Amino acid sequence: MENQAIPDTELYKSVTSLKTDGLDSSSTEKTPLPQGLSGEYRVPITEQIIVTQAPHNDAPKEKEKNNITKPSRFGLRFVLLALIISSFLLGILAWAIGYFQRGGSVPVITKSISNPASPKAIDSQKGVVLLVEQEGDINRVLIQQPNQIGWTVVSRNDTTAINPALSPDGTLVVYNTKKDGGKIIAVSTQITTEMIISATMLIDLGKSSSVGEMKVCEWTPMVWNSTSNRIAFFGCGLHDNFSVAIIGTIVYTDFSIKVVPYSRLDASTTRTIEWTDDKHLYLSAPTGTIDVP
Repeated sequence: MENQAIPDTELYKSVTSLKTDGLDSSSTEKTPLPQGLSGEYRVPITEQIIVTQAPHNDAPKEKEKNNITKPSRFGLRFVLLALIISSFLLGILAWAIGYFQRGGSVPVITKSISNPASPKAIDSQKGVVLLVEQEGDINRVLIQQPNQIGWTVVSRNDTTAINPALSPDGTLVVYNTKKDGGKIIAVSTQITTEMIISATMLIDLGKSSSVGEMKVCEWTPMVWNSTSNRIAFFGCGLHDNFSVAIIGTIVYTDFSIKVVPYSRLDASTTRTIEWTDDKHLYLSAPTGTIDVP
């Protein structure tokens, strides 16, 4: 075949797939022919793809987008979580302050010492040892857990703690203190919470029971019942000269207090009190056993 010049100034270039027996020109597009050239020019599909279609790499852009948006979302979640935690902690603080003012159960912060001054052993229950540290006018209540090195100061900074008693199950320590007008404090031996019978509670009890306004007798013993949920002690007249037996019952994390009927003694005599069982108390004066409400 003789080569003939193609009169057209446009050359058709094949853009279809390359076959094994040659090029297929079923679909074409016009491509300008360089000046001074003639004839037919075909480009394989692979070459055309390389020349006419540049691959688009969107992955870096997508990655960059994710890097921008994710920290923003994380930041919002962090701020929201911080607000929730702050609100929760403020709620606990308000609850603790309110309970402390009402004489309820509050968290305890304490410390430990290695060598108590002038120690006096009081009791031991379930491996827990109760000790009183006495140095002049300073009195502190301490305990030691099994395998513990040193002593835990249950009464913390209170130096007027006296007459402590350890519950039979070894979980609570109760003692009398002169602070805040005189009150009774029961502290868990794990040093997590404390329960308080405040001076206000005793005054209100005296009014409601018609025995007269009361305070905690400084000389009163603190006596636990066998099931470690009730204590017995004496209240003395705030303005009058008398004493009366009182029962404090633990209800959840608070004390409920009642006057023991027929236990009033119109004198300043020091008295003793003991549990004969969970429903009866023995008093030294007037001597005898009294039913417990």
